[in-house]
Amino acid sequence: MKLTIVAVTTLSLMGLNAAHANSIPHEQNPGYVWDTNGNVVRDGFGGCVRTINWSMDTAIARCEGIEEVKEVAKSKPVVPVAPAKPAPEPAPIVLPEKSVINYKFDNANFDQRTGVSGDLDAIVEFAKANPNATVVISGHTCTMGSRAYNEALAKNRANAVQAHLVFRGVPAKQIESKGYAFDKPVASNDTEQGREKNRRAEVEVKK
Repeated sequence: MKLTIVAVTTLSLMGLNAAHANSIPHEQNPGYVWDTNGNVVRDGFGGCVRTINWSMDTAIARCEGIEEVKEVAKSKPVVPVAPAKPAPEPAPIVLPEKSVINYKFDNANFDQRTGVSGDLDAIVEFAKANPNATVVISGHTCTMGSRAYNEALAKNRANAVQAHLVFRGVPAKQIESKGYAFDKPVASNDTEQGREKNRRAEVEVKK
């Protein structure tokens, strides 16, 4: 009789240990017996103890050996992404008909302080952006001095402007320069005011 009690006691302890090791915390529903710790009570074989209110609607998957069905996370609705706005196109370069650099008497050094009319900067930027464009530079003088002197002076004035454009980034192969001496005046050489206008270099773009 004593041996039987020991065996039953041992079996009961094993069942309790198994129950503790495999405790199932769950919201208390009427289909199972719950202990004070909020776990389903196990029988001696490790099964969950049901009540008379048990049904498939109250069944706990782990108690019944049923695979738990995990709720599939609802995917967030895809918010359409608005296409990026294209970058605004740069404003077109407005070219002047020509740019004129005025020179002092007997001088061929390019110096913008001597006077530049027309947008020379626009010509530079247009030439750099358009490799097929050609920049044409012409040098001119007044009638004071010999032809040979004025031909050399006119050429030097055109060359000075060309060197300035190359320094600004215009490829030399895009530039044509020529000196005309006093053959193409824009004003009368009979007055000092007219001669001042004729001492010049002209820059224009041939597209």
